[in-house]
Amino acid sequence: MNGDSKIAEKSQTSCIHCGKCCISGGPALHIDDKWLVEKKRIPLDRLFTIRQGEPAWDNVKSQFIWASSDIIKIKGKGSSWECTYYDNDAKRCTIYDDRPNECGVFKCWDPSETEAVYGKNYLSRADLLSSVEGLWDLIVEHQEQCSFEPIKQMIKENPDPLVLPQNKLIRNMIKYDTVTRTKTIDLVKINPEWIDFLFGQPVSTIIQRMITHKPT
Repeated sequence: MNGDSKIAEKSQTSCIHCGKCCISGGPALHIDDKWLVEKKRIPLDRLFTIRQGEPAWDNVKSQFIWASSDIIKIKGKGSSWECTYYDNDAKRCTIYDDRPNECGVFKCWDPSETEAVYGKNYLSRADLLSSVEGLWDLIVEHQEQCSFEPIKQMIKENPDPLVLPQNKLIRNMIKYDTVTRTKTIDLVKINPEWIDFLFGQPVSTIIQRMITHKPT
């Protein structure tokens, strides 16, 4: 969801261009948004993937959950959550006419339309790349080798954050993830800014998030 549905005043009935929804994080893309990527209205270097099994913030439940599938989102600005397409000075979306579906239906004073699409029909990497020979094979292998399922089990059994990073499986997974990212850039000659879309955020970053937030 693009923003917090609780930010509106009770008397609000229309957008007042406060920007609170846009600085709360970029939207997730749905199947209806596929054309935006294919037509390069939203290029791959502006996207990142939340991979299946990693912690993801659920705006409806207001808690971290385990992602049940790919969730492709628009990046923030630097280390902030603010949507990369938001012009904070002008209080406007710079791709308003081509904004994703979540943004189009979002009304902070009435979350019903957002809740109707939230969590449904997410666009996936497979929808966009499964026909790209070679590159798709790298993504599938990375997903298999860097599955978060065994780490979720470790956290349940031993949630000590000082112990988990020393685990051999975790060390090997982080090494594989790092090597795959570098190898893909060098061999496939892709834009380095695509990497967080192709493989999600670095495994080391996600593991720290898993330890910190421990979704139920």
